[in-house]
Amino acid sequence: MHFWEDRRTIDAMETIARTPYPTDVADDEWAFLAPYLILMREDAPQRHHSSRELFNGLRFVARTGLQWRSMPHDLPPWSAVYQQTRRWMEADVFGTIIADLRELIRIGTGRAAQPTAVILDSRTLQSTPESGARANWDGAKRRTGSKVHLAIDTMGQLLALCHARQGTGPRPGCRTGERGAGGDGGNGDAGLRRSSLHRRHAEAGGG
Repeated sequence: MHFWEDRRTIDAMETIARTPYPTDVADDEWAFLAPYLILMREDAPQRHHSSRELFNGLRFVARTGLQWRSMPHDLPPWSAVYQQTRRWMEADVFGTIIADLRELIRIGTGRAAQPTAVILDSRTLQSTPESGARANWDGAKRRTGSKVHLAIDTMGQLLALCHARQGTGPRPGCRTGERGAGGDGGNGDAGLRRSSLHRRHAEAGGG
């Protein structure tokens, strides 16, 4: 039994103990995500909240656009959700999830795991007061904002996403959506290890 499995039932009970939110992760979704998101034992002394509830808090903010400090009181404190989100980002967990999901979708439709063609596009996102140094003037679009570059395969699955100030090249922190590509100082090796861990779990019959 892997270290995330002995807490899966407890996590489910904790979620049911409060009134569910529409943004809560479903049981089948959590069964897939748990090997990526649980970075330490759930009964570790320094852990005060379940990984599932921390992820539910992140989903609530992402789906509703709510400010961190406005987190509902029946979810973990906003500071705990924010800190865990930063850990997931630094480990490139989300990039690894995207890469694995893309491969599964491609294989499930009879295609090769890795694409042989790429579609590129870009757009300028309107700036806000919080944009700070990320924003600059786009003469072509006649607006101030950040340039976002996007690469997808022919099925519309994400391959790369990065942003740059207007008039500059792409920043070093481009997220490629590939395992082991840890932009913004992320630990690429951690993403690769997490993917390998999930594959070993699947090969062992754990899903």
